Amino acid sequence: MHSHGHGNKRFNHQNWERLVNTERQQWQDVHKFFEIAQPTEEDVWLDFGCGPGYFTVPLAEKVKQVIAIDVSAEMLAVCQQRIKDHQLTNVLFLQSDEKRVPVADNTVDKALLANIYHELDHHKAFFAELQRILKNTGTLFIIDWKPVESPTGPPMDHRIPETDVIREVESLGFPLRNRWDIYPYHYVLEFAPSGK
Repeated sequence: MHSHGHGNKRFNHQNWERLVNTERQQWQDVHKFFEIAQPTEEDVWLDFGCGPGYFTVPLAEKVKQVIAIDVSAEMLAVCQQRIKDHQLTNVLFLQSDEKRVPVADNTVDKALLANIYHELDHHKAFFAELQRILKNTGTLFIIDWKPVESPTGPPMDHRIPETDVIREVESLGFPLRNRWDIYPYHYVLEFAPSGK
C-alpha cells in the first residue's frame, strides 16, 4: 500500500497509544476544534487518516455518522475497538489510500484531515475525490503541524508551513474560508469546496 519512499513518513501503528494519550489533549484539545467546527447530529463527517480515532471517537458522539478511513488496517482495527468500547455504532470504517476514496458523491458535510496532510503523496487525485464527495455546502478542515519545536510529532522537514498548505489547497480548487490559531503546535484551516 505504501508508495515509494513513503514508508518512513507513516506513523508506526504500534505506537498508537501515544496518539490518544491525555498529554495530547493539552496541546490538541478536540473540544477547542469542536467550538470552531460545530459538529451537529445531522452531520456526516469524513475522518481521513483517522488513525486510532483521536478525533473519530468524540466526533461519533456528536454527529449522525463518521466515515473513518485509514491506509493502515492495524490503525483501523484499533479505532474500531475504541469505537466499540464507547458503545458507538455510527462509524463506517474503510481502508483506502488517498487516490480513491470509496464514498458516494455529495454525501459528506465535513471532511477532516488531522495531522495527515504532510503524509499525502497524491494531492491532485485526492482533492478531486474530496470535491466529489463533499456537498456543495460542505467544509474541509485541515489540522497539521506547524514547523516549530514541539514535544512530539514528525521531523521538521516533513512539516509543511501553513502558507504553503493554503496556496496548494486553493490551487486544487478549495478556497480558504477561515484559519484559526487555537493550538500551540498545529494550524487549523477551513476550506470550502468550489466548482460544484
